[in-house]
Amino acid sequence: MIHTLVTKAESDEMLDQFKAIDKDGDGQLSKQELLDGYYKIYGVHLDQETTDNLMKNLDKNKSGYIDYSGKLALV
Repeated sequence: MIHTLVTKAESDEMLDQFKAIDKDGDGQLSKQELLDGYYKIYGVHLDQETTDNLMKNLDKNKSGYIDYSGKLALV
């Protein structure tokens, strides 16, 4: 099992960004929320291949949504 080491500040920042693009506030991101959020933050539209790869890598339980688990190892 691989753990991601982040500081408390980094974890808080990731949660803030996640919440900012979680339009319906359900604690998970749909593919459309991911696309809209990426554009909102970076000003770039993701292509279909990149979006599919992100969903594949970040949707750990294969639900069709990205969940913020908060299970990060803090340093």
